Amino acid sequence: MDKAMTVLSELIVNNRPMRLAELTRRTGLPKSTVHRLVGVLRAYDMVDQRDEAYVPGPRLAQVRMPTSDAYLKLVGRLAKPYLVDLHDATGASTSLSVLGGKEVRYVERVYGRRSIRTPSYESERAPAHCTATGKILLASSTDTLTVLQEGEALAAMTRSTITVPTALWAELREIRRTGIAYSREEYVSGVVCVAALVMRGTARLPPAAIAISGKAGALDLAAVTPQLLRAAFALATSIRQAMSQTGRAGQNTASRPPTGHPDRTRPGAAGADGSAGDASGGQRRPWDGSPAPGCDGRRDERPSR
Repeated sequence: MDKAMTVLSELIVNNRPMRLAELTRRTGLPKSTVHRLVGVLRAYDMVDQRDEAYVPGPRLAQVRMPTSDAYLKLVGRLAKPYLVDLHDATGASTSLSVLGGKEVRYVERVYGRRSIRTPSYESERAPAHCTATGKILLASSTDTLTVLQEGEALAAMTRSTITVPTALWAELREIRRTGIAYSREEYVSGVVCVAALVMRGTARLPPAAIAISGKAGALDLAAVTPQLLRAAFALATSIRQAMSQTGRAGQNTASRPPTGHPDRTRPGAAGADGSAGDASGGQRRPWDGSPAPGCDGRRDERPSR
């Protein structure tokens, strides 16, 4: 059991396809043992196979912990300056989102007075399959298996929405290769968007992504992509540093003698979550990376939630 948990932990922490040779090297177990354990884990849907690599299985999606409010507040606070800079540079709407099952949840947004209002402005959520942020997050998440294996037709939001799961899966494979996701009037007619991944996420914390969106015909997606990638990389670095500092502070607090107020002693937050910001300096990498409707206009920032 311990060896099986070792193999599973490697897959969960890395949250990406891993070949047998890499699992063997990382776990330090014999190759034949890793192969046998992976077979057992696959039988229980704890591990799934993609080509010649392995990923966490759909069963894990059923036991994930709820999204940490503290994590969302931290990420939203750190993202705000980058979203503002992107809005100022492009004149388009910008957003930060996380994945929640079949939907994306908007954590922070910056947009102009004349921005196109979509259903997500009321609910702070949008379908994942037809939004740029949703697609980049699905491409990096093990929950994708659960979403697509159900085999149900995907809701058509516009005439451009991908509604066939196999067609969406093919696009997600391309997104994994390029590290960039697009939504071309798939969620709302007249709105286009490009998204990049910020953090892969872990078994405890959801992946996060940022996006730039605006009016079709007015926003040049190719032109703003390098700026988006640089911002995603910088934000990922800031998040990792902040989480690492929080983790060290928590460890220091836990090591102090009791003060008579145990309720004031916070357990140490997890350190860097093992995920890497995959956008960098305008270069596209495999597994890199919401539409916030937008147009030109002065910035009108929403307060952090």
